Amino acid sequence: KIILFLIVLLTSTVSCNNNSTNIIVQRLNYKIILPKTPTKTENFAANELEKFLQETYSKPIELNRETSEITFIIGDTLEARKAGIKNIPELKESFGVFRKGRTFLFTGNDFEKLNPVSTFRRQAGTLTAVYYFITKYMHVNFYFPRSNGYTLSPNQPLLFNETEDIPTPSFSVRAVYAENQGYTDKESILFFRRSLGNLPYWSREDYYYMFFRKWKKRFSETHPEYFGLYRGKRISENYPYHLPCFSNPKVMEQTVNDIISAIEADPNIKTVRIFADCPAQFCKCKNCMAMEERKYIGETEKNGEMVYGIFRKIMDEVHKTYPDIHFLTQTKQYTASGNYYNPPQLIKLGKKCTVELLTERAMPYFDYSEDVELAKQWKTDGAKLVLKSYERYPIFKNHPILQENLCFNLIVLLCVKYLSRMIYLVLIYIYSHSALFFSFR
Repeated sequence: KIILFLIVLLTSTVSCNNNSTNIIVQRLNYKIILPKTPTKTENFAANELEKFLQETYSKPIELNRETSEITFIIGDTLEARKAGIKNIPELKESFGVFRKGRTFLFTGNDFEKLNPVSTFRRQAGTLTAVYYFITKYMHVNFYFPRSNGYTLSPNQPLLFNETEDIPTPSFSVRAVYAENQGYTDKESILFFRRSLGNLPYWSREDYYYMFFRKWKKRFSETHPEYFGLYRGKRISENYPYHLPCFSNPKVMEQTVNDIISAIEADPNIKTVRIFADCPAQFCKCKNCMAMEERKYIGETEKNGEMVYGIFRKIMDEVHKTYPDIHFLTQTKQYTASGNYYNPPQLIKLGKKCTVELLTERAMPYFDYSEDVELAKQWKTDGAKLVLKSYERYPIFKNHPILQENLCFNLIVLLCVKYLSRMIYLVLIYIYSHSALFFSFR
């Protein structure tokens, strides 16, 4: 009898768990439905939707001039299919809002096991779909972090006549973020998400492999032959004389082994960066000068063939062990110390690579025609592209100012304009303990 009772009890439990959806909120004339086992992204998306519905509506929501029941579904659940929301396109690196009658579905490409308020990185498409709906249709506007950083439109009627709204990416500045002590990381990340910010795994590095300074510290005593030959000496110094001798097979072996060791130590590494937008000169030894890439560029300073050729060789070697690892690099604009702005001609970087294409600052009066043409050239290479610019107020030249303290802004402005650079830097150092200023170069 006891065994029979346990079987009946277990059968009942399984039957209950077969319900694949979970109504988490039922208020006024709407309800919010989640999958029975939601992800962290779906859970947070549902909580944010309820937060802004609750703050916005004190009476039944009017949808297309009617106030009958509305259902909001988070994630592609069985309930959505029951309501007739079918044939949803594959949302690769995208998101969308879908409607059938008075039922909505919010869904998108979510990075697996992501906690969306723990990092700027990775995509939270379902959460972005919710924020997109909140801003476009509920007319909630986000201006800056914290609870007083947004405005509501009380009891805003909803007009949604289409069956779906899948926005296309736009090149616009939606927010300027400063890493400082003014806001906590969570507040800043949340504001980034609410501003429809998403960073696909391939758009930012998880691991940055650097030769600059690190190789000098590691190998100056044991392997000076690793260093590049410049002006008759093997050195590893400041830009542009920081790169090693890539014709030395031990250098390539060391580089590849270092990257593989880092990946083995941290399984969360999905994207590896090599090189940056720094001036780069390459080794002048006989073997390096005989490399195919070096012969191609000759004596010019357009050393993109060297940069991207070596980059591709490193990438191919790492892919023998970790074929799914993505790689990222960045172009360098024209300088006397060498540039690598154009796509290479000898090789193609391919789809497992992202190139950050440096553009002019995001200002209305800049002419982007050259950047557009260059982006078209890079598109034929097959690599993914990220348009990147350094937001710098012109008077500060190379000093990015992301500062919300007006008084300190004025002090810095006067120092830059009238006083010496040393005094200016001393003031920055003194003020840095309350750090509303960050990262100048």
